[in-house]
Amino acid sequence: MTSASDEEDQVSPAPPASVAQSILDAAIDHLEKFGVAGFRTEQVIKDANASHGSLRYHFTNREGLIRAAEYERYLRLGMSERTELLEVMDRVASNDEFCEFLVAQLTRIATEPETIKMRHSRVSVYANALDRPQLLASINWLQDGYFTTMTEVLERAQARGIINPNLDAYDYAAFFHGLALGRTFTEGTVNPDHWLAVAIPAALAPLRLT
Repeated sequence: MTSASDEEDQVSPAPPASVAQSILDAAIDHLEKFGVAGFRTEQVIKDANASHGSLRYHFTNREGLIRAAEYERYLRLGMSERTELLEVMDRVASNDEFCEFLVAQLTRIATEPETIKMRHSRVSVYANALDRPQLLASINWLQDGYFTTMTEVLERAQARGIINPNLDAYDYAAFFHGLALGRTFTEGTVNPDHWLAVAIPAALAPLRLT
């Protein structure tokens, strides 16, 4: 005979995929509002109009759900930037235009509220992954995808003769990514204009044609 508690512990049959997405979306929203420390699966399940069985079936447990939500957050943040890079950079026709685009990107990174929020979210996800090896490995894989996309953009520009042909495109992509995220750790002490006064020349110097 199966008791009520035994039934509660049993894994539910596979619910529709939309249930898993609802749980994931609610978890992402919860993480952005409260962080990992304030993450409550009970509230996530309630917000998603789901069940404990659905959570266990798709994500195993609280840690599995957090890992999936953080991964999805990082994926969404990275994909928006990668798409913009590929669309815009292919329209650039000269070294000056290429550099102007990067100046605009750095200015947004340092001053635009929505971009600042996105940058903070990315740093938060990475920080939460530092003591979660599986999540960290997944996020590093996503970051490598971002670097590869920017590398492709740079190599296209090199092939068209509009940036330094001797530049290691992948290394520059990693440098630019680190420069952008590093702004997060100076916001409390360094004025945006002062940061840009140094960041812009540093970012443009390797790209210039000699």
